Amino acid sequence: MAKGGSRRGRPRGARAAGGRSRAGGSTRSGAQAAATDTLADDAQAQPARVAPEAARTEKRARRRARAAAMNLAEQAPLGERPQAPWHPLPLSEILIFVGLVAGVIGATRSESGLPIIGAGVLAILLGTLDFTAREHLSGYRPHTTMLAAVPTALVFAALVVVMRAVHVPSPLWVIVPLAIAVPLFMFLFSRLRSRFRDARHQRVLAAGR
Repeated sequence: MAKGGSRRGRPRGARAAGGRSRAGGSTRSGAQAAATDTLADDAQAQPARVAPEAARTEKRARRRARAAAMNLAEQAPLGERPQAPWHPLPLSEILIFVGLVAGVIGATRSESGLPIIGAGVLAILLGTLDFTAREHLSGYRPHTTMLAAVPTALVFAALVVVMRAVHVPSPLWVIVPLAIAVPLFMFLFSRLRSRFRDARHQRVLAAGR
């Protein structure tokens, strides 16, 4: 009787609060379970997203390493140095030496020595182009940048001189030659690099490598 009386005597508000607390606890338990499941799904999906990205990164790294190794190998001489048609006359070395001497002499004569300095620079340029073009075109060693830059610089200088002679306004005689020289350099660089690689391939085949 006492037990029954105690249950009947319990206030309704307390019973309702207890019911709400149990319902709230159930709701919170369900939300926590859903959040745990979501985190578990994210944790399982994360490796699936990371794996392709890691594979792409590794593939790019291998490709860059392969390209760097190829470029490094191309810079090294391969086989015998090509001989000039006038061998054994060291024409390139003579031109470079004469150009250096002319530059020193011209430098000691102030303004009157400018033509001598110009002749010396031209002699050095011819001597350098003689062996660099021969080495490049035969696949012995590349000189792509220099061989593309020399004609580009000559075209640029010629355009500037002509445009200054006809009194073209100041910004144009710089912008117009640049607009022509930059694409010209890129075209020459691409063609010279392709030409060197073809010659290099032929040299490798001839060496039996």
